[in-house]
Amino acid sequence: MLVTEKEFYLVGFETRTDNKTEMTSAPGQGQIAKMWERIFKEDLKGKVPQTESHDIFAIYSNYESDETGRYDYFLGYKVANLDSVPQGLVGKKILAGSYKKYVTKKGLPYVVVPETWAQIWAELKGQRLFKTDFEVYGEKAQDPNNAIVDVYVGVKG
Repeated sequence: MLVTEKEFYLVGFETRTDNKTEMTSAPGQGQIAKMWERIFKEDLKGKVPQTESHDIFAIYSNYESDETGRYDYFLGYKVANLDSVPQGLVGKKILAGSYKKYVTKKGLPYVVVPETWAQIWAELKGQRLFKTDFEVYGEKAQDPNNAIVDVYVGVKG
């Protein structure tokens, strides 16, 4: 489903990685897995002032090239603005744009999210912008054994 998203703001943690590293790392040892561990271990939600919801956003941005290159991976919470980003955290502005929305099947996030990305890589050849993509871990993702995650992929409008 094609959707248009308005600009929004997030505060959280960020790292740089690539898909090859993530797929070949031992379980739990990739940068993305370490970021997920950190978000709960360091109580990110408690550090971010005035979050707009409990939804966790995973952002892929600053692509070096395509799905084979390096990119920034960000985890955080939606906020009204970036006026007060706490020290040690990163503020991120997500620009308005057209996105193709995918919904994972129900299951373990570390299984169903990569399956959905494999589908995206196969289906959207030549259509992706490689600017900003994101996942929303909302109410349907609260049960880690039966999570459903929304995945938004920036596409040419």
